[in-house]
Amino acid sequence: MNKRWISCDIDGILNDYPECWLDYLADRCGVRYPNVHEAKNGETFYKEYKNDYRRSAFKANLPVDSTGAELVRRLAGRGYGIIMATSRPLNHPSYPGLYELTRNWLLKNDIPFDTLLFKNSTVDFLDLYPDVELHIEDELKYAQAVAGRGIPVYLYAKHLKPGERVTEGITLVDNLFDILEYVD
Repeated sequence: MNKRWISCDIDGILNDYPECWLDYLADRCGVRYPNVHEAKNGETFYKEYKNDYRRSAFKANLPVDSTGAELVRRLAGRGYGIIMATSRPLNHPSYPGLYELTRNWLLKNDIPFDTLLFKNSTVDFLDLYPDVELHIEDELKYAQAVAGRGIPVYLYAKHLKPGERVTEGITLVDNLFDILEYVD
């Protein structure tokens, strides 16, 4: 029997992104921006700080979201293979240690996974796993891309921005544990 697969984003599901990033940025620049959009528009050194964040001990030691982690544990306990599909630039030459930093963070926090890979807006990772049954996401653009491939997506509603609308194939969830009602 083939393994059943679920793909899951990391940031915003397994940690408190974007708050953790905004906290790091506030420590670096002295301004606590209310959201990423305002930080991008208001912080002159945004890109440099983001690059530093991706390599930092701060990122390597982010607190885990207990609900997200427990959801993934329960899904793995039901026999699903877990694909951690993240938009973190895991294999980019500018971040040579990011894959290991991310992998070690997952292991340290006892979050089960079979595969860790980069997810871009084309969601090409799905070509490697054509049997993915569902995807768990916090960003609408990735949710739409996965749903466009005919895969059901569960979008964490707390990350939906004002004015954003979900499209067919995307189910909003207010509590990550609600996803367990949709899987067997």
